[in-house]
Amino acid sequence: MPLNALKNYTIEVECNESDPDITNLYTNQDITLNPDENGKYIGWAGDYYVTASKAGYRAFRHQFSISEDAEGVQIFKIDLTEAPGAWDGKTITEPKQLDNVYQISTGEELAWLAAQVNEGAENQDAILLNDIDLGDYDWTPIGTSAMSNSYLGNFDGQGYEVKGLYINVPDGYYKGLFGLLEGTITSLTTSGSIIGYSSIGGIVGQLYAGTVNCCVNHATVTGYDTKVGGIVGNAYDSASKVLNSYNTGEITGTSSCGGIVGANRKDGTVIENVFNIGQINGSSAGSCVGGPKDKTNVKNAFGIKEYEITEGQTLVTEDQMRSGEIAWQLGEAFGQTIGEDEHPVIGGTKVFKVEYVLTNNGKNQTLEEESALTLYTNGALPTELNGEEVHWFTDADMTIPVTSVDSDSTLYAGIGKISGIHNIFDEDKAKVRWFNLQGIEVNEPESETNGVFIRVVNGRSEKVIL
Repeated sequence: MPLNALKNYTIEVECNESDPDITNLYTNQDITLNPDENGKYIGWAGDYYVTASKAGYRAFRHQFSISEDAEGVQIFKIDLTEAPGAWDGKTITEPKQLDNVYQISTGEELAWLAAQVNEGAENQDAILLNDIDLGDYDWTPIGTSAMSNSYLGNFDGQGYEVKGLYINVPDGYYKGLFGLLEGTITSLTTSGSIIGYSSIGGIVGQLYAGTVNCCVNHATVTGYDTKVGGIVGNAYDSASKVLNSYNTGEITGTSSCGGIVGANRKDGTVIENVFNIGQINGSSAGSCVGGPKDKTNVKNAFGIKEYEITEGQTLVTEDQMRSGEIAWQLGEAFGQTIGEDEHPVIGGTKVFKVEYVLTNNGKNQTLEEESALTLYTNGALPTELNGEEVHWFTDADMTIPVTSVDSDSTLYAGIGKISGIHNIFDEDKAKVRWFNLQGIEVNEPESETNGVFIRVVNGRSEKVIL
């Protein structure tokens, strides 16, 4: 029986910008197609994976398909997205140094640092001067071999973000912005997409005797095997430290997955003051730290969803995340603009804890009797509680009013308000007398008077907040 020849199609590539660099056009059979002299391709029915680039634009990746019954010329349309200042995926530029610290301000300079570290250069200290966009181009992690070129320096992100991070090596180990770390990374944020095999993290793939502090990951992190984390994939050494950090990205692996650290391989690894709000997919997963090892040194770790591994991790609600409570519990590195930020942020607006005694018609509830009487604030105190007007005081006699705080405080809250006695009582029916808190009888307060008074009606006294 004769074999039927494959039906060929002419493929034309159209782009919204002139002269794109078509770096790959290959089929699901891993056959790379090359254009003819007119820039056209000859192919057949099936799937095609196209990547394209151009300086000043994000990397383009898309799957196109040609059906078995397709007719005529097939058009593959490339829509490049402009990204001024983004790395082009190829250029490397040596940055300036100040006091032997590399001053990194572009993707080209960060790529140069990666190349130097991966070639074994000794001087590795660097500081980020601004946000950097890697343009979704293929990234080679900084530090690729534990034997010769882990990152050993101090990298200060200064709170800036490296976005457009793209790694897609499904069989690769130690993937992240940094592959292997024995130094220190502080105040750095990442976003993008990272795919590898094992020891995969948004900031660091594998952490040895190093420290990651005040770091944030927004990237989607995927490992086709184990030890996958939002900040660190694998905290390998007992001297490893991951501090004051959080993750919002989705984390996926087969096992040992966590929003902060996928696996703490040694019992001594210190993981403190962290939280995760990203989705975790995989077995032996923890909201913050996954894996079977002891979590004794996991402290002050919070998540909004419970997973298989719960040791050392506290489940809280999204409302608690929004309220300022968790920002306060996380400590000095964190803050939050309550009412605006959905969760704590590193270096955010300071949050204060206010414990208060509620006073209503002269009856006090002590903190011991009502432990839930706590609120969190950036300073200003609320003017209403549970729909009722409230006035705040620093003393139990309610003589010193306050409308804001600048430290954690214990206060007294008075509920209620009147605007002149005539609005409530008919003097022909009630004998009314007014006293201040020192017991001195005073005239009836005017309508707009503010303060605290004792009102006696027919011999019955009650405290009144005006």
